[in-house]
Amino acid sequence: MQPGVMVEAELLALLESIEPTHSMFGELCEGILRMPREDSVDGRKLTWPKKLRALAKDVVNSPISINDCWFVLSNKDDGYHETKISTTGSTGKYRTHRMLRVLCQPAAWCIVNDRTTADHAIHRCGRGKAAGKNAATCINPYHVCFADCSTNQDTKGCKYGAAFLCPHTPCCIWVDAASGRYQPCRNDPTKTRCVCSLGCL
Repeated sequence: MQPGVMVEAELLALLESIEPTHSMFGELCEGILRMPREDSVDGRKLTWPKKLRALAKDVVNSPISINDCWFVLSNKDDGYHETKISTTGSTGKYRTHRMLRVLCQPAAWCIVNDRTTADHAIHRCGRGKAAGKNAATCINPYHVCFADCSTNQDTKGCKYGAAFLCPHTPCCIWVDAASGRYQPCRNDPTKTRCVCSLGCL
């Protein structure tokens, strides 16, 4: 399977699951996370499906499920990936992981739209920010949740190493450092050792 094929299918399925009347759907408007829900006859027009397909094509690893990291190369100096939905000004730019989380959690649209919010988008997999030799950042919306700053700081690089030890809610997610592949035994709160072929623990 080509990188991004599963990601594209999943993102488009999430999009289809959202009520058509949601505020994230409509004509492009500066400073608001809003795009048409359906592709238009004019292929140049930016729509949710067009943007999601483009992001899926940027995936550089080979995820096989929604549990794996979906890596894209950072396009910001701060190590994150940013998505532009408007041609004018910085108000049309969004951190990609925050924007995609709205597909899983449509109620979070207000959080993402409010640029003054104190809510942080936490990467439960710990792979949200590219650093050092790691030029990739995870944009999997299932790996993201919203919380306050102190929770974000506490969960960064969770030192507990496995779900049966992790005190965070929701629990952190452990993936293989190189591939971003989900490690089932480490993520199972009932497991204290690896019982699969991946050597998770």
